[in-house]
Amino acid sequence: MHAISKLELTPSDTLNPILRLSLALKYDLSGRSWLVRPLTSIVTRKEPLTCQDASILGLNMTVLIARAREEVRSVFEVDEEWCNSCERCGKTSLLEEEDVEEVIMEVFGFTAAEISQPEQV
Repeated sequence: MHAISKLELTPSDTLNPILRLSLALKYDLSGRSWLVRPLTSIVTRKEPLTCQDASILGLNMTVLIARAREEVRSVFEVDEEWCNSCERCGKTSLLEEEDVEEVIMEVFGFTAAEISQPEQV
């Protein structure tokens, strides 16, 4: 757990989101930086989940992430005047970050209380 405490002091974007999430699952860590931020990054990234991601996270977590990705991406209805090339802007959804977090909270069954509590290390 001492190593986890040291990791907590590093910025959340320093550690790969898949690895950060796997540590949270393995060591029963909670809080926004251990759960919501890595999930938001994974759900909104352009690249699809890989077999290695699934191997690290396990079947249940991979399925939930895929479900959240589908929900977030289903909102992506582009008005041609707004944007005619998703490759140009790189967005995978029209949702703002707080809306993506709301989808994550719903799909994963997180409560506001467990996410807003002080980081657990």
